[in-house]
Amino acid sequence: MNLRSLAFKLQAALVARGRIIKIDQRQVWFEEAGRMITKYILREGGEKRLETFKIVDVVRFLAGELGDTS
Repeated sequence: MNLRSLAFKLQAALVARGRIIKIDQRQVWFEEAGRMITKYILREGGEKRLETFKIVDVVRFLAGELGDTS
């Protein structure tokens, strides 16, 4: 299983528990690498919770949030 599908499964588990966390993906130009990269923005209730360029950070955040819910 790749990290992107794991992130969406964690998101679905949070939704099942009543936590609506949206994952926005934006393509931005990364000058140093000379290519486009994906920027992930997680929002809950209109509030920005996380902004990162690494999918592993998204997975860690969602797993932490899933562990915090009872």
